[in-house]
Amino acid sequence: MNPLDLIAAQPWQRAVFTTYALSLSFFEAVILDSLIRGRSRNATILSDVEGVRMSLSEKGAQRVGKDYALEPVAVNQGGVFHPKLTILIGSEGPHVLVGSGNLTFNGWGGNLEAVEHLHPGFAGSAIREIGDFFEITAEDGRLSHEAGHLCRDIADELRQATPNSNSPENVRFLHSLSGPIASQLVEITDELGGAERLTIASPFWDSGTAIDQLCRTLNLNIVHIHAHPAGTVRGTNSLNWPINAATSVEPVHIEFLEEEKPRRLHAKMFEVICRDGRVVMSGSANATSAALNVGNVEACVARIYRERTPYWDLSKAEVPPVEKPIEDDDSEGIDEPGVVWAILKDGCVHGRVLSPSMQGHVAVSQVKAQGAQLIGEVELDAEARFSVEAHDLERHAFEMGRLVLEVRNETGATAHGFVTVAAFSDIQRRSGIAARSLTALISGTETPEDVAAIMSWFHENPDRLTGKAAIGGGNTEHGGDEEVEDDRTVRLDELDPRDPANINQDSSQSSGAAWRRFMGQIFAALRDQRGPLSGTNSGQLSENDEEPDVDTTTQTQTERDARRNEKSLETFEALFEKLLQPDSDSDFRLMAFDLTHFVCDRLEPDQTLVETWLSRLLPTLVHTEIPEDRIADVSGVIITRFANKADGSNRKAARDTRALLLHTGRSLKGDHPETGMAESFFPETPSKSAMKAAWSSVCEARTGREFVDEAVAALGTREPPDSFEELREIASEEWASLKQAILSQDSADRIIRTNTPTDACPKHGLMLTLSEKGRLKSLGVTKARQCGGHLILLEDC
Repeated sequence: MNPLDLIAAQPWQRAVFTTYALSLSFFEAVILDSLIRGRSRNATILSDVEGVRMSLSEKGAQRVGKDYALEPVAVNQGGVFHPKLTILIGSEGPHVLVGSGNLTFNGWGGNLEAVEHLHPGFAGSAIREIGDFFEITAEDGRLSHEAGHLCRDIADELRQATPNSNSPENVRFLHSLSGPIASQLVEITDELGGAERLTIASPFWDSGTAIDQLCRTLNLNIVHIHAHPAGTVRGTNSLNWPINAATSVEPVHIEFLEEEKPRRLHAKMFEVICRDGRVVMSGSANATSAALNVGNVEACVARIYRERTPYWDLSKAEVPPVEKPIEDDDSEGIDEPGVVWAILKDGCVHGRVLSPSMQGHVAVSQVKAQGAQLIGEVELDAEARFSVEAHDLERHAFEMGRLVLEVRNETGATAHGFVTVAAFSDIQRRSGIAARSLTALISGTETPEDVAAIMSWFHENPDRLTGKAAIGGGNTEHGGDEEVEDDRTVRLDELDPRDPANINQDSSQSSGAAWRRFMGQIFAALRDQRGPLSGTNSGQLSENDEEPDVDTTTQTQTERDARRNEKSLETFEALFEKLLQPDSDSDFRLMAFDLTHFVCDRLEPDQTLVETWLSRLLPTLVHTEIPEDRIADVSGVIITRFANKADGSNRKAARDTRALLLHTGRSLKGDHPETGMAESFFPETPSKSAMKAAWSSVCEARTGREFVDEAVAALGTREPPDSFEELREIASEEWASLKQAILSQDSADRIIRTNTPTDACPKHGLMLTLSEKGRLKSLGVTKARQCGGHLILLEDC
């Protein structure tokens, strides 16, 4: 089987991987990508500290601690954490893969590996035994890690999936935390009447101690060992053949392991033919004492057959050339850094040094390209745990890729590790598949498909733009914000705030605050000026992109980007319409402004489209309350737009621009507003002289409302203001009545006054026409024809 087919089969609610060697660049490029495309969530890796240490050098791994969690595991007393499990928990129960392949490119295809696929339908007992394994992993004192809470959850979920399984116990899960693997294998063979033949395929061996002990226990004096034609994967401190075994070794070829294009062997398989049946064991355990007896944490599956045949077909082979083990390069005596577990939550980094052994005073730093940047100095507790304040680190975490921590003690010993950002679990729950695109937006690395995803996400629920969407859980499959209740049973240890495992648990208050901080950075990113998108990093469609209607093999990258940009613009315009609906939230106006800026900055739409958007947006926006720190942004766009098309004789355009500026609250004294965000709205910004001339025209102009105010001030005085004749052009319908009211006190007394906008005559109650309501709002005066032509005057508004 191809494990990737199972990964992509459905939207998994939880995906957990265990491994010894680790390549995070492989995991992110292949497995995580497949999970996200399939709308799966909650991916976690449990890795031996050595795998974590090696993965720290992979510069291509940037999503660790955000899109997935990495939990390092240290095995005390010299062993390693060696199981290779894949656990996928979905709505219809769990699927488990137990194999020999590490979470690397070679482990998932480059090497010849063995993998068992288990499901409650035929392996219920084994699934429960895997639950037991994780329960023991959470509690076993031989292991040092901070994944206890996760392991207990996995154990509970696996057991709940197989409460009353009646599947025959012919599939067993064996693990070394409950006793040596070899002893468990011997127990099974004893149940089958005792061993008669043993055949092993394994890449790594000790000198022969392990198979000598196994054969003595099985009462065998000969063992058949597969001599792989393509050779085996080379190991550290291990051999490719048991060169000093006291047991008689017969080299053979196992026929079903032959390949047309042979790969190096990394599979570990044992077949024992017994008097009353046969057992086949495969998994992570090599033919070494550390794996089969005491030392490593191993996991295997044993298939038990009650009949002796069919058994493996063997043919004679030659002993392969003995290869020396790979030796660590320690010629310079430089100690490798150890591994630290760390999580960032509520402005603090909580951590634990898993290796090497440390105590006392340490310096905690963030590892950057330019070197280590000190966060703070703290004292380690008895279990090498620490907490240090890092209030700015979360903000940086949103903007950059992975976070790497260094802990250094006074002797110079160091430990490095990835930082899990607790806020991202909540962010992923709320934003679903859009999380990656939103994070890319913050860091400025968004692609055309990211823009399309972001526009669609906002379009589905515009309330996200104001932060007023529900703060509860989230429908991650659709990226919604519906509240989700947690019906999981709560254990007593979860109520103890001193339990280190509870550091991983989000409180509603802290998670809501993290979400607001995250969205604050999204809004800030929409206002950044970054320039046009340069296209995607690869020619592949993202998980958010729909399948195209044309053959993409005939399309250039430019054509694909253009198609995505067109899709983004279509979605934006639909969102724009929603935001400007008369009954929509007033906060939407400013968000529409920021989104329009973002689209203009990154997608460079046609300028006629931009003008259409601004002509609709600005008059609506300025009639809402604009925050003081945003007045400069809005006024800069208003004056730049006018300067771009300014005509000295166009007094109306100057009046309209002045009216917009006055409504923003921007003073017309002093210099003109800076262009600022306007540079993204217009392909070319006006020259300094053009801006100065435009500003002069606006300052000298008078709005219709200003003309009306001057006329109102002169009511009953019989002295029309100097600007009164200009009012004829602006308020042609009301001009004659205003003139009469200025010249006659009696006429002035007949004007109906109101200090609140109204849809009806305040005196007679008769409804105003749409035109009359519009003039009252813009000019502050209107002639109500249904009320005998009375003038309605809007004061102090």
